Amino acid sequence: MGYCPERLREGDDTDQLRGVPRLLGGVTEEATRIGCSFLSSLGVTAGPVVQPEVAELSKLLENA
Repeated sequence: MGYCPERLREGDDTDQLRGVPRLLGGVTEEATRIGCSFLSSLGVTAGPVVQPEVAELSKLLENA
C-alpha cells in the first residue's frame, strides 16, 4: 500500500494537476517504488518518502 495525499486546487486543469509534485510513502520500499512508478506513468512527478505518515504530515504542514 502506498499513500499520496491529495493536492487539488479548484479550477486547476489537468496539466496544472500533473505539474504539482506529489510525495508518496509506502508501507514497504517496494510499495513506494510501485506507487511512484504509477504516478510517473500518469505524468506526475513523484517524490518517495520513507513512510505514509511523512507524506500526510507534509500536506498538513503545507496547509498550516
